[in-house]
Amino acid sequence: MNNRKALVTGSTSGIGYAIAGKFLEEGAQVITTGRSAKGPVFDQVDPNKSHYLSADLKDFSNIDNLLKFTFNKFSGPPDIAVINAGIGLAGTLLTSDWTKWNELFDLNCKSTFYQLKIIAAAMLKCHDTDEAYKKKQKDIVILSSIVGRNISEANPVYGATKFALTSAAESLRKEICHTSIRVTVIEPGFVRSNFQERAGYDLAAFQDLEEKFGPFLTPEDIASQVLFVVQQPKHINISNLIIRPSRQKP
Repeated sequence: MNNRKALVTGSTSGIGYAIAGKFLEEGAQVITTGRSAKGPVFDQVDPNKSHYLSADLKDFSNIDNLLKFTFNKFSGPPDIAVINAGIGLAGTLLTSDWTKWNELFDLNCKSTFYQLKIIAAAMLKCHDTDEAYKKKQKDIVILSSIVGRNISEANPVYGATKFALTSAAESLRKEICHTSIRVTVIEPGFVRSNFQERAGYDLAAFQDLEEKFGPFLTPEDIASQVLFVVQQPKHINISNLIIRPSRQKP
């Protein structure tokens, strides 16, 4: 990973933070993003390899600025892009707060689609014009969820955004696979992080689920698997990776 340059969105906490930290530990240069004014702190890594841009990625102009920032720091596009920024929403179709639906789809779908669009386009252009970049391993990794594959009666609105990601990612993979740019969708099951609290889920119910299906995964578990994906030989593309706690049924 010493010569690799990674962009990880939504990386001030949780899974994104763990992925960025894992890449840094392995020697990669990493750009992190989040809405916090202050960037994440990583222990025992070279601070010169970590760069942070505060940005609300629901605003497409901020995504444009993020790509410019990336070009400035890396002298070109990343060769690893981890699209992780997203939010959750508690409730069923009947009980969820419909006033939050737009924000959910704005970040989880529209923002993600635009990130994929401009980052993939930049990678393709550099692939076609820069012989050194063409020879590199290149990965686009999208953090989705098992509820983007298995319909959840308890969490359908959030799940719908993840079904959309699965569709968009597979379409993108087919569109650009001739260049050997790899596209991977990571689909975690239950993960113990601050995501549930931020999304307004019932934490007591979540604890009950962990007693039934746990121990749950950690962000570090997911980060290790993302590292595994991007370190595969160039001719191997793990297009979908489902990661569940061993005792999780759904």
